Amino acid sequence: MGFKGGVRERLKGLGVEALDVGDMRRTVALWHPLKQRAAVSSLIYYVRQVEKSAFLARRIEAFLEEAANRWMQTVSEALGEDEGLPRTSS
Repeated sequence: MGFKGGVRERLKGLGVEALDVGDMRRTVALWHPLKQRAAVSSLIYYVRQVEKSAFLARRIEAFLEEAANRWMQTVSEALGEDEGLPRTSS
């Protein structure tokens, strides 16, 4: 997901450094795993305590669980393991 033609440049002209999903993925990939975990915990805290949205927090947690399972499946396939790594549980 990126910006439509010229949008990033227009924002930059206004002094705004715009990040799209690809930019954020590349940046977060450089973070140490503990920093990634802290960011996720902070997001969930914000949603639960500040926004007070248990529904949104559950959606985020479900998304994270699904992403973790996909990642573990990818790693298992890359390693050629039949059973793979243990799945996370809800």
